[in-house]
Amino acid sequence: MNERRMLRLGQEVRRVLSEIFMDRIHDPRLQEITVMRVDLSADLKVAHVLLTVMGSGEEEARQALVRAQGFIRGELAKRLETRYVPELRFEILTEEEKPWTAF
Repeated sequence: MNERRMLRLGQEVRRVLSEIFMDRIHDPRLQEITVMRVDLSADLKVAHVLLTVMGSGEEEARQALVRAQGFIRGELAKRLETRYVPELRFEILTEEEKPWTAF
C-alpha cells in the first residue's frame, strides 16, 4: 500500500474521530478524550487509535470506549469516503506515558 495514502487516510481518520468525540459522544466519561495519533495497518483494515484522557478517569474511559465502539465506527463510516471502514483498536496513554508529563 502506498505509504503516503496510509498517512493521509490516518490523518483523516484522526480528524473525523476528534469531531465525533466533540460533537456526537455525550457520555461524560468520554468528554475529556484527545485523539493523539492513528496508525493504519498496511491493508487499511485496522486503525490503532492512540488516546489521552484528561484527569484520572482512564479505566472509566476504557469501559465507555468498549460500549461506544460500534457507534463510533458507524459515525466514522458515514463521514469517510472509503470502501472499508477500519476496525478501531483504542489504546489510552497512562499518565506516565503522556508526552507532556516530562516537563
